[in-house]
Amino acid sequence: MSAHLKEYLDYYQTLIAPGYAVLVTGAWGVGKTYQVQKAIRKEDYWYVSLYGLPTVNDIHAAVIAEAHPRYTRGQGIASQLGELVKSFWGPAAAASRISSLLTPILRRSLKPSKVLVFDDLERSNIPLKELLGVINVYLEHHGFRVIVIANDGKIKDDLTLQKEKLFGQSIKVNPELYEAYAHFSKRLSCPDQRKFISIHRDLICTIFQESQEQSLRILNHVIEDIGRLFDALDVNLHKYKDPLKRLVAAHCVLNVHIRAGTIGEVDLLNRYEYWFSYSQNLRNQRSSDIEKPEIVKIREMHQSVEFMFPALEDSILVDMLIKGKYSQEEIREALRRNAAFQDIESTPAWKIVWTFFSRSDEDLKRAIDKMNQQVFYREIVEPGEILHVFALYLFMAKEKWAIRSYDDVVNEGVKYIDGLCDAEKLKPTHPRYKWRDVREEYDGYGFMINEETKPYFQVIKEHLDSCQDDVQKNALETKAMELLNLMYTSPEEFLSKVYSEFSDNYQYSGFPLLSLIAPKTFVDAWLNTEYRFWRSISSSVELQLGRSENYNNIKVRDWAIAVLHEMRNQQQLENGPRATRITGAIPELPENIEREVQAQTA
Repeated sequence: MSAHLKEYLDYYQTLIAPGYAVLVTGAWGVGKTYQVQKAIRKEDYWYVSLYGLPTVNDIHAAVIAEAHPRYTRGQGIASQLGELVKSFWGPAAAASRISSLLTPILRRSLKPSKVLVFDDLERSNIPLKELLGVINVYLEHHGFRVIVIANDGKIKDDLTLQKEKLFGQSIKVNPELYEAYAHFSKRLSCPDQRKFISIHRDLICTIFQESQEQSLRILNHVIEDIGRLFDALDVNLHKYKDPLKRLVAAHCVLNVHIRAGTIGEVDLLNRYEYWFSYSQNLRNQRSSDIEKPEIVKIREMHQSVEFMFPALEDSILVDMLIKGKYSQEEIREALRRNAAFQDIESTPAWKIVWTFFSRSDEDLKRAIDKMNQQVFYREIVEPGEILHVFALYLFMAKEKWAIRSYDDVVNEGVKYIDGLCDAEKLKPTHPRYKWRDVREEYDGYGFMINEETKPYFQVIKEHLDSCQDDVQKNALETKAMELLNLMYTSPEEFLSKVYSEFSDNYQYSGFPLLSLIAPKTFVDAWLNTEYRFWRSISSSVELQLGRSENYNNIKVRDWAIAVLHEMRNQQQLENGPRATRITGAIPELPENIEREVQAQTA
């Protein structure tokens, strides 16, 4: 509670019929009502909210209901009197008669023994002039001490002209941050949550002060959300005190400004791009006239908080801060992968370099040396990790951490990938998952690139894609020959790899492996198996062609058409039951492909 507020209200309560009211102002959500009610004992005031009261008579009725609880607000004194007046004098006379009836009631029943507190002045539907007239009645005619609580910024122009006549003292209330923090923390149901919130009190309050936000309602929501974040954390992560502190700080900064409406989802997802573009434009134009994005203003407010690269990826941030979803499973998994929440000895070197913001100079140097050594000996073989390493090299070149140009990094990256190919250590592209289409991050970390380094990174990425395709092609051709051999030696095992009815672990149903076998060779092997396998092999062909990733593959479609031609040729060469069995085993291809076959044979 503000000391100056309590001091003046203590003095004001000693006055008898002061003839003026006290106006308590402040921004929305700063805790005006809370502080007034803390400054005056509950038994020393009557409280009336003006919010939603439609008429002056309802204000009088609310005062009486507060002073005399037996008159319930649910029934409404004004409405009860209104019905009575209408029954005697009719609807037209009701308004004037109610006022004349209420006046003697007020005079007889209300004594100025307590302070009258009127709240929500700016939220009333009654014209301001009439409201102030009502307040004046209680001041001048009934001798009350009156406190009015208002966000005068909402009605500043109208109130300025009239408040000097009515209000003898105006007191602006500022948030009592630490008192409110303690109050909100006590409302958390879990003792462990309260302890966690208490540990980070100074950090959260400092961030809130830096944000220049006045609404304690936002602080309350932030405290509740950090309690939810605590619930989602694995207990084993609590030993990483500094990373946890940075996580709470980043969450708090983004949460405060999203709740305040300063930024939204688009700003959250593009925060780094907005900041980098602004920095580049400022550097190139050398002018201060460039419009500053909100995310840049926020970064300047909170210079000690790193929220550009928080421990949680953007999708989880959106879930928490925009959608209100705190998935324990996703948050825990993301933090387990994060280098900051791993022992440094077991953390990949590139992750330590990526998180250089929070690393000591010694740890960073050791990590860079280790990463260089791994590149020299070609120990990094995971495609995503390869891209991370060379994205970091481009970043280091941009920041002048090393004597290395962008072209040097590209040449080194190409040679590294070629060396892995030569050593047969490069992993192939996964036929089912076109990783290149979503290659913006790996293992929960976005690649450390920007608009300046992106073209060079793209060269390395495309070369990696091409080499992985070559490795995949060679690998698939080898697997295709293995499948062909299984058709002769073990049809059951062949089908278990390509057809779901034979095994839940079928490996190649979606891969275009069969199309790598010459159509005649495939059909010869097919018809060499026992009759009982023919229909299942036919189904495996239909399944492979039916896969969406293969359906528009011209090579696969041409292969399927060639297989169909070959089966029909074999059917014509046979007679009797065998010819009938071949007819029954011919794959049922999509209508458009079947039309192509018919057109070719017409």
